[in-house]
Amino acid sequence: MVGPVPVVVSVKLTLVLKAQANGRIQVDVQKDVSGTVQVGTEYSKATGWESDADADGTTLPGGRAEVSGQGELRTMLGPEANVGLYDTVGVTAFFGPYLRATAQYSEQLPGTTVQGSGEWQLHGGLTLESSLYVQLPFVIIGNRPSKQINFPPVTREWFITKGRLPAGT
Repeated sequence: MVGPVPVVVSVKLTLVLKAQANGRIQVDVQKDVSGTVQVGTEYSKATGWESDADADGTTLPGGRAEVSGQGELRTMLGPEANVGLYDTVGVTAFFGPYLRATAQYSEQLPGTTVQGSGEWQLHGGLTLESSLYVQLPFVIIGNRPSKQINFPPVTREWFITKGRLPAGT
């Protein structure tokens, strides 16, 4: 009770696991050849139109093939709290400690030798995500009108360790 007014506050607590991943892989191949290509048609009164295609070529020594990639994985586990007044207006907050791993790798295959290099890093951090919501206390055609305003997340991150990925063979 706040004075003569009854106040109902509902509190919900949920444990949330979030996983986010993204990455990119790139393949670049270069090989040189020498030769000629001829494409055309010939006409003869006896046979009509006939295609005429001729290609000769030789592969030149050298060339290269390169594969590279990078990726990131983030996992968070933490509580999400929802505090509302009469379940019509309230605040939702998620507090999540997380681990973030990043990796990059590049491998070049010139001729017969294989060279690869890569590195990884591990970071830990804390994030706070919050929002304010307003819901009407009645239902219109099966829907309860609502509005949610998300606040910018607050994040603090620390470097933990790093290392090198083994070279390819």
